Amino acid sequence: MAEPELALDPIFLLGAGRCGSTFQQVRLCETGNVWIWGEHGGVLAGLFRWGGEAANNRQLTKYVYPREPVSSAQEIETLQHDGRGMAWMNGFRRADLMAAQRALVLELFAKRLPPGKTRWGFKEIRYGPADRVPLNLLRMFPAGRIVHTVRAPFASIESAIVAWELPTVVALVEQNDQTGLDALYLKHLDRWNAITGYLLDLQERWPRKVRTSRIEHYEDERRELFAFLSLEEPTGSTGTRIFSKADTASGYPGIARAFAERRERFEARVAPNARRAGYG
Repeated sequence: MAEPELALDPIFLLGAGRCGSTFQQVRLCETGNVWIWGEHGGVLAGLFRWGGEAANNRQLTKYVYPREPVSSAQEIETLQHDGRGMAWMNGFRRADLMAAQRALVLELFAKRLPPGKTRWGFKEIRYGPADRVPLNLLRMFPAGRIVHTVRAPFASIESAIVAWELPTVVALVEQNDQTGLDALYLKHLDRWNAITGYLLDLQERWPRKVRTSRIEHYEDERRELFAFLSLEEPTGSTGTRIFSKADTASGYPGIARAFAERRERFEARVAPNARRAGYG
């Protein structure tokens, strides 16, 4: 039996984390033929790093890529008398590297979909300016779309600290370690800034391929989001809470006070990208 043709218009849900991308993943999976896989540990960064290193390898660029692939026994016989030519004889070229990367992405994410699902994608919070995976995905799949899921900066930053580093922030508050609290807060603030700014830059460059979705305004902006993805808008409200109570520091008064003080001091650091994303 012939393998079904794979869809080449994937949907990538990207963001800085603790931004509501899982909520959007669930909503999209409820829609028609769409299936959005969950996070995968950011493994595509390594794949694309390999591809970039191989494409720009100095010796491959000098000895392999400029030559036509060997296609006849006579050429092979000739090469046998040319030590350097034989030593660097390879059948792949730069275009083959991109094809191999694309084939692996399709193998990992476009196959083994649930019955009735044909349009694939994934969500991931680990891609940004350091690895440029989003840019590579747009080049690899010209018909693909990126949904940049974003949440108000301080809500996203503080949720990340509580969800991912609760024992650390509890210890810092108990020790009254203000320097440590600053460093922890700024680590997550800088991460939000870097990823959010990068994805906003991509949207400015490719407005037809990248769209920012403010999760607090999901219901109000749902029609435009689904039109951007060429999907039929579902009827009715989701009626689902996006974030749980455990998402905030409300149960930890000391942490809440530490966060409030840093919000005031560090507001200027997030303000430019916050405004670009539609906040304030």
